[in-house]
Parts: sequence; structure tokens; C-alpha cells
Amino acid sequence: MKIIYISFIFACLTYADNNQSRGDINTTTKQQLTQKQVKEQMARESKYAKEQKFEMGEGYNLKEKEFSPETLSHIEAIEVDDMDMDDVYN
Repeated sequence: MKIIYISFIFACLTYADNNQSRGDINTTTKQQLTQKQVKEQMARESKYAKEQKFEMGEGYNLKEKEFSPETLSHIEAIEVDDMDMDDVYN
């Protein structure tokens, strides 16, 4: 009977030790996963900041691309004769 108790205690201690070491591995894996996700999010934020900078026009000379309305005065407006599209759907 004592042998059964001793082997049961030994098995419990071995099982507890294995679970504790697995917990350390899981913690390390979770920390690595967290670090990877943080790096990915930082890359996304960097890309977003760059796009925002472009959309706001900071650091870009957009005046060179502007045109005056007078340059379009020689272009004739296209007159639409008939916008009735009923016959298209028949």
C-alpha cells in the first residue's frame, strides 16, 4: 500500500513539474507572439502616418500641379442631344 502512495505522489509531482515547464514555454511563446503583433502594428501605424502626411500635403509642393481655369476656356462643352435611355432597356 505504501508503494502505491509513494508512486502516486511521485506521479503527481512529475505531472506538476511538466505542467510548470510547459507554462514557461507557453509564456515565452505568448510573449514572442505579442512582440510580433506589436511590430506589425507599428509598421501599419508608420504606413498610416506616411499616408496622412501625403494627404495633408505636408512636405509636398502641390502648387506646381495647379492650373488656372483660363487654360480650359478654349475647350468646347459637349452638348448632349438626348439622354433618354429607355430604348436601351427594351
